Amino acid sequence: MPGDPLFIPAGTTHRVTFTDPDRPTIWLAIHLGETGMPIGT
Repeated sequence: MPGDPLFIPAGTTHRVTFTDPDRPTIWLAIHLGETGMPIGT
């Protein structure tokens, strides 16, 4: 599978500089340890 996983710590500035125009690109963000309002409120 092409691509690399990358852990970006909270508050770190980041940007995408390149994606291959000949391949589909999918970005998946998983936010760890976030708190917020419970679902359904």
